[in-house]
Amino acid sequence: MDILSAIFKSERSSIGTLVPTVITKEGHTHKLNITSHPVERGANISDHAYVEPAEVTMECGFAGGGSLLDFTDTRNWQIGEGLTPAETLDSLIKLQESALPITVVTSKRTYNNMLITSLSFSTEQKTRYVLTCSLALKQILIADSKQVSVAPKGRMAAGTSTSEVHNAGTKGVIPVDSIKANSRM
Repeated sequence: MDILSAIFKSERSSIGTLVPTVITKEGHTHKLNITSHPVERGANISDHAYVEPAEVTMECGFAGGGSLLDFTDTRNWQIGEGLTPAETLDSLIKLQESALPITVVTSKRTYNNMLITSLSFSTEQKTRYVLTCSLALKQILIADSKQVSVAPKGRMAAGTSTSEVHNAGTKGVIPVDSIKANSRM
């Protein structure tokens, strides 16, 4: 990549509306689950496959409230702007606790409908004025449903097997032993 591509790159990584200052590591997981069913003589057959939700891990850092130096807080010098490490951490925790789907933009791909499943961070002397954290995110699958109208049962050729579901009242449970005893009589 040449220097102009790096300078004028239009898409930055983001977690919802939060933009990390640096991302030191990204991990992407995409899985296809193939079902397996045992059949006669123990052989497994596979008859179905489905894609599992994507998972992303990120190790990132957020500059401390516009602090330009890692070893001291430069906010008092009236330079820089932005959230403090505590405010950024609170924003990430609120984002996680809200359980509302967010969009995550990484260097490789954009993911929609993501939730933060894990957030961990630590502070050392050298990182006091910045927030360094690890995030694990998982995509949620959202299904759309709609209501449809069907013909009345009487107008269907096979109404008992194709009609809409109706409330048929309360059903009672009969033990299997009493059924066998009644069938012998």
